[in-house]
Amino acid sequence: MYKFKVFILGLILILACAHQTFVDRSYKILATSKVCYETIMESAADLYRQGKLNEEQKEKIIEVANHFYLSYLTAVNELETYVEAKENKDEVVECICKCLERLIDLKDVYKEYGLEVPEEVIRLIENLIEMARQINIIVHET
Repeated sequence: MYKFKVFILGLILILACAHQTFVDRSYKILATSKVCYETIMESAADLYRQGKLNEEQKEKIIEVANHFYLSYLTAVNELETYVEAKENKDEVVECICKCLERLIDLKDVYKEYGLEVPEEVIRLIENLIEMARQINIIVHET
């Protein structure tokens, strides 16, 4: 089910990007980032239930996921502040950049354990990085 959800969101994201404002694109980046996070976590939970992840691996994935989620919530808060006051654009840019970097970290730790990241998630992350570049957010991939 989550693969279908990711595919549909990715399709909407790609088709809906033309001529959007900074706020529109930022919102879509954050919303799609959350779907990628949820997809990775659902996949990790499935693998844990199947015995393909041990306790230590599960805890590491959760730790990295928590870093992502905190950066995601911070970025959402900064974007809301920007929408209300039209100030702090630099903070929004920095927070979205951190959010995407933490999402990449989550994908990387998943792969580090020899787990297959859903192809849809990899494509969406690539699209998110490109969308970010279009609004002058440069994501440093590790």
